[in-house]
Amino acid sequence: MESPIQLNFEERRVVGTLIEKGFTAKQYPLTLNGIVVGSNQKSCRWPVTNLDEEKVLDALEGLRRKGLVTLIQLSNSRTERWKHRIGETLALDDKETAVLGELLLRGPQTDGELRQRASRMVRIEGLEELEAVLAKLAARQPPLVARLSPEGRRRGVRWTHAVYPPGELEEIRRKEAEEEPAAEDGGGAPAPAASATLEGAFLRDEVEALRAEVTALAERVRKLEESRQSTVDSRQ
Repeated sequence: MESPIQLNFEERRVVGTLIEKGFTAKQYPLTLNGIVVGSNQKSCRWPVTNLDEEKVLDALEGLRRKGLVTLIQLSNSRTERWKHRIGETLALDDKETAVLGELLLRGPQTDGELRQRASRMVRIEGLEELEAVLAKLAARQPPLVARLSPEGRRRGVRWTHAVYPPGELEEIRRKEAEEEPAAEDGGGAPAPAASATLEGAFLRDEVEALRAEVTALAERVRKLEESRQSTVDSRQ
């Protein structure tokens, strides 16, 4: 069995952000500032953080040593940028990468939440397709995801990633077991009210993600304008 990948919280947030932006952002790979902004955005993250550049750089260095990120220099830019290497290093396809990335960004989630949210990155048609992706990730040696709900539960099954440091996953399992409601009989799709709630949350996430992208672009334009003005002033 291979040694398990173990990531601390900052490493999980940073690589999760790189995975998400790799699917959704036009400006990718990301600069250090882009990673800081993306890691701290208020949408599509739990918990919300306020990581500074030093913590993000420490996380990037830890991820680089594990082969999960790489630093690149684009030919048309003087700014160093970062990209993840999850797919290459762990031999994952896009759907597996998106599902793992979503779990890294938010931690434990139900299968319905996970399908909706991961579909922001890669289209996942339904719970059956999601379950197939999760089964592949869980069958890895060592596994990359872990089921938290009891085997008897068929609706609202909760999952998380399995790259926690020692002891953290066991603590999460303990808390989940304490909060686990009685297993429901039957199966099938979530109730209409639950589906509406998930859809509303999904739309709110999309709006917040767009706001974060606009903020990042505005900051980039501001810096370009400052640089242009500085050049003009130096010539006068």
